[in-house]
Amino acid sequence: MINLLPILYGNGLSSCFSCPPELFAALIRINHLRAQFHSASQSDATDRHAAAMDILRAIRGFVPDAWALRLNPSINSAPLQPQPSRPASLQRPLKGWLQGWLAMGRIYQCAVAIYCISALFSNTKGVGDAMSGVRKSCRTMLVQQLQSLHDCENTQLRKLVIWPLVIAGIGTGTGDEDTKGFILKELAWISKAVGIAAPLLAREFLQKVWMRPVEDRRWDGLFDRPYLFAV
Repeated sequence: MINLLPILYGNGLSSCFSCPPELFAALIRINHLRAQFHSASQSDATDRHAAAMDILRAIRGFVPDAWALRLNPSINSAPLQPQPSRPASLQRPLKGWLQGWLAMGRIYQCAVAIYCISALFSNTKGVGDAMSGVRKSCRTMLVQQLQSLHDCENTQLRKLVIWPLVIAGIGTGTGDEDTKGFILKELAWISKAVGIAAPLLAREFLQKVWMRPVEDRRWDGLFDRPYLFAV
């Protein structure tokens, strides 16, 4: 399946889920490993933890800048610097376009990392400094993701982040009213702008999640039924 991604998925922009292909491949690996967890024996625990760490390292190694540049091959080196050969009237749109997709790359990188940690590491047996580092990484990624979501708040790209908003919401603390309000507002806007009900369903789901303390939100216990938050 992963080998067919360049053909079936491309750069993701022709789909309803504009996740960079490298991160989409990581999602496939995460879900495959989750399926293996359910049939794993105790002796497989160390191998499963090592596989989860490999996926997390690959996600951290993703470079949003390189992905954004690939979306427009006509952009050469130092794209964020003024280009004397271009009319001044074209400088700002190009920079704004690139900055928007950079933010999208960061949003999905953080969302996939948070999903990886939430969905895999509660099932592994790793302890001590390694797991402490993973939890700290999750908190850092959430802060970065929320900042990038705010960066897209006044652009049309905000239509493309239903799933990242849900992932951010799952990690948001019960008492963080500002973040909860922002996420609910953005989901309502997407529903109205795109004309779909999925964001409203996501709002209802998150309001249930927020009734639980963060430490009690074990991934496999969050969902009372299947949900689709990508369209």
